[in-house]
Amino acid sequence: MFDYDKKLLKNLDWPIILIYIVLSVLGLLAIASTTGSPEGYFTPSVQRQLVWMLLSVVVFILVLGIDYRAFNQTAYILYGVGILTLIAVLIFGTEIKGSTRWIYIAGRSIQPSEFAKIFLVLGFSKFLVSRRNEIDKITTLILALIIAAIPMFLIYLQPDLGTALVLLFAIIVMLFMAGISWKYIASAGALFMISIPIIWGMLKDYQRNRILTFFNPELDPLGAAYNVIQSRIAIGSGNWTFFSETGAYVFDFSGKGLFVPDSMTSLRFIPEQYTDFIFSAIGEGLGIIGAGLVIVLMTILIYRSFKIALRAKDLYGAYVVSGLAGMFLFHFWVNIGMTMGLMPVTGLPLPFISLGGSSFLANSIALAIILNIGMRYKKIQF
Repeated sequence: MFDYDKKLLKNLDWPIILIYIVLSVLGLLAIASTTGSPEGYFTPSVQRQLVWMLLSVVVFILVLGIDYRAFNQTAYILYGVGILTLIAVLIFGTEIKGSTRWIYIAGRSIQPSEFAKIFLVLGFSKFLVSRRNEIDKITTLILALIIAAIPMFLIYLQPDLGTALVLLFAIIVMLFMAGISWKYIASAGALFMISIPIIWGMLKDYQRNRILTFFNPELDPLGAAYNVIQSRIAIGSGNWTFFSETGAYVFDFSGKGLFVPDSMTSLRFIPEQYTDFIFSAIGEGLGIIGAGLVIVLMTILIYRSFKIALRAKDLYGAYVVSGLAGMFLFHFWVNIGMTMGLMPVTGLPLPFISLGGSSFLANSIALAIILNIGMRYKKIQF
């Protein structure tokens, strides 16, 4: 079942492995800085994340060893499992802060939508392969819409608009990779513009507030816009050193330090900074060097992932990798953008860095699948 042939390992994209390790370590340090204090930084949050990281490494290695044709053969089953888990969340899930996204299993909270994203990509890729010569037929597009809409709608009901948008973006990337006609892309764009009033009416009040405060943070500086305003201040303050003797600020590339007691991060100016806004902790603590490193590493990871998609020996592998890479791109783009006020707040974590066991495990599985397809491109012949 598992194949770790030396010839396959030679094809492994080791730079992506290195990026995975560096981002994970940076994330653990950032979680320690946002949850700890001078009395101790090895907090329960750090300990839980470390356990999830170790589990994820084991699963990562196991997924690497599975011939990815097995994912193709079971794609529809996995898609069905994903749908069932999303339904289970709505029925048996635990509500936390107004959202029902988690199920408790053996005392651990699991977020099924994180894994449902992967299952959708696997199932949708199989569908695209089966319709590769009919991609521009209306019937194909209607079926594609149904396949994508079911999990997106179930996730939206949790409510989790951010994750639903991740799925939408991944589907768009995969359809583009499949060669869908530009007329459909243009039509979809026009339909979206026309549907904005309807979409606006479907949004929750807090979701509307996030969009309104994105355009004008001063509408609610102590409410919906508070985290964004504080995040921008934290990122900016991390790149300046104040000299009390001269009253001057000097630009400093290295930041204040992750564990400085008087930083905005240590003083908890940003609520729950260890999740959606963890990039601001890195920007403040490690300055432009640390923030720039995260951006560069994520950019390289996504770029190399799309390269793997383009050289895949079969369409299924190409579609799967493009969809998973699209997911990483959307998470990266939106999360960092919202911490700097460049994107509306959507509640999306930063892959491999934000606190969250389900997120880390799911992202590790997605990356392992990408590398799996990449290292088998010379060996697999369909």
